Amino acid sequence: MAVETLAQERDAKRRKEKKRNAALSPVKHIAVEELIPQHRDQGFTRPTVLILLPTRSSALALVEALSELSDGPMEHLDRFRAEYSPPLLEKEKGSPSDYDDTVKLKEEQRRRKVLAKKGPEWNEWFGDRANDDDQFKIGIQVTDAAGAGKLKLYTDFYGSDIILASPLGLKVATSKKGNDISSESEEDTEEEDDEKKPKCAPDADFLSSIEICAVLHSHVFLQQNFDHVLSSLGLLNCMPTADHGTDYSRVREYCLDGHASTRRQLVLTTAAIDPTLLSTLRRFGKSHGGIVRVRIATGKKRAAIADVAWSGAAGGGVRQVFQRVDCASPCDAGAVLVRYFCNHVLADVERARKGQMLVYVESYFDYVSLRNVLKRRGERKGVRAGSTSLSSFCTITEYSGPEEQTRARSAFFHGRNDIMLYTGRAHFFHRLAIRGARHVVFVGVPMLSQFYADLVNGMDVWGNGGGGQHHEENYNSNSSTDNDDDVMITPPSVLSLFTKYDALALERVVSN
Repeated sequence: MAVETLAQERDAKRRKEKKRNAALSPVKHIAVEELIPQHRDQGFTRPTVLILLPTRSSALALVEALSELSDGPMEHLDRFRAEYSPPLLEKEKGSPSDYDDTVKLKEEQRRRKVLAKKGPEWNEWFGDRANDDDQFKIGIQVTDAAGAGKLKLYTDFYGSDIILASPLGLKVATSKKGNDISSESEEDTEEEDDEKKPKCAPDADFLSSIEICAVLHSHVFLQQNFDHVLSSLGLLNCMPTADHGTDYSRVREYCLDGHASTRRQLVLTTAAIDPTLLSTLRRFGKSHGGIVRVRIATGKKRAAIADVAWSGAAGGGVRQVFQRVDCASPCDAGAVLVRYFCNHVLADVERARKGQMLVYVESYFDYVSLRNVLKRRGERKGVRAGSTSLSSFCTITEYSGPEEQTRARSAFFHGRNDIMLYTGRAHFFHRLAIRGARHVVFVGVPMLSQFYADLVNGMDVWGNGGGGQHHEENYNSNSSTDNDDDVMITPPSVLSLFTKYDALALERVVSN
């Protein structure tokens, strides 16, 4: 609703300011104090709206929506579409004769089939029709030529009404090489208490009068570097460091007093509520109007467990266990889960062969801890990562290249590695189909609930290579035997370790 009326509201506001300017022009001799009650209607700088978006594709979708609401044609829209549209594929750049080759045609069909299996949500952000570049910034000016509100793109920030940017792009725009925007200069520390107000970085004065800040698709920011979001929000409504042609007799009093943040609206939208987002909202949502949280309750039909193909242990299904681990502080949640996994789950794996185990780790820091633990245990037993021993393991993270991913998936599928560590960000960015897993352990509940169904549905329940293929004759609900070494393998299972601080994520998996 705010997006639909943004251009109209800004247009009306600019017209009111022009009328007040016309009213003030013949009475400039009047003392400034007499004009304060009626004519203090501006901030330090012109930009009043900041919209943070994760990728260029999301920015393109928003600008297209604003273009439809604009009264006239948007200036420089063709240039914007050319720069923010998805890049052309090599197939599209080449000649159509390339598809005459049967081999290339089959490869293209197979590639599109693989992308389709990754799901519509992944293709929206990273597919062929998406531009996933996360570094951009652009100014939008609302003009009122002939009384009609029109939008103009690529305007200077100090001449813009709306700033559209990614957190990374905004960080680059507001910081210079060697300039620490979070530190205070020596001159600031020597000022008196009544003059101590938060100072902006030299290039961030255009954020001093932001009235509406919208952080859209916040769950995607959590998969990127969320520190960029925090640093961007920390720059809002600071006292400017230079004069940008401001008429201080028109500046609102609460801006001069350094209280502009208490009049700022902060809007966060997300597909999954997370404690980090709630903490950010409480930290930067300083409005006197308070905080409103609106969310959709997760019922049984919306829960991720309803999408799992294996309904239960009886009848050839999979037993799904959710184990709560006691934790006294959210700061210790990751360490507590890792400790429980090492002392109970990993110890059980070493005592009896359980088959291929996929370990999903939500946090990258927890992944590093688990990887180090497995390395130390392997070194004590004379085993290295990548060997054929039961204690060997492989890893896939968001930093793994295509060749490294292929080697790890092949080694895990063919049994050369018995344990695979798989991070949540790796699944977000790549949506790999991990085949061959007989057991899945979640160290922390996935923030995006569909990840749970993705990994459980890809298990090798029937002992024939995974992928959800049903061959019931190969499966014994109680136990199965390895014909090569006559070792008893336990039936497939799913174990989810969580603490009380994972309640929001757990609700999206099992319903409320």
